[in-house]
Amino acid sequence: MSSANPKREATVEEAEGFTAGYLAPIAAKAPSWAEAMGRVNRYVMNDLGGGQRVLKLAWVINFQKLTTIPLLGFFIEWYHNTSSEAWIYFAMQSSYGLAWIVKDFAFPDSNFHKRITIGAGIASFLTVSTRKTSGEFDLGAALQCGIRIETAREPTTQSLLLSVPAMVR
Repeated sequence: MSSANPKREATVEEAEGFTAGYLAPIAAKAPSWAEAMGRVNRYVMNDLGGGQRVLKLAWVINFQKLTTIPLLGFFIEWYHNTSSEAWIYFAMQSSYGLAWIVKDFAFPDSNFHKRITIGAGIASFLTVSTRKTSGEFDLGAALQCGIRIETAREPTTQSLLLSVPAMVR
């Protein structure tokens, strides 16, 4: 490596072998279908419906995380199930939601603190809620039927289909 040019593009052989030295990253172009999904995702998550950007994405996510706590409490009461499995599930999901809120205030993520339109806020809430509450609805069905919690945590097709746009950025 020359001292005059410390940054250079890595060859394929060097990148595969992860050779020592300071190498610039290899730029890779995303497939066209991934770029299209990324554009759709950005539109739905930021500008859906148009209008002014009056909400922060973090407010929508934090609201959803906090509403999980009373929703699970409602399911436990509705199905009259106070088993240890139900309370453990309640404690795990509730502590996760509270930890998320603490994390958001202590270490805010600029991606979540961008302004979004009301339509985008509704779409984000429904997407996150569908992904999140598919487990809670499965929990409710499990509690009603007396099924153990572990067998009810398989993701639904709907939650998987809605999570695909969120995975592509």
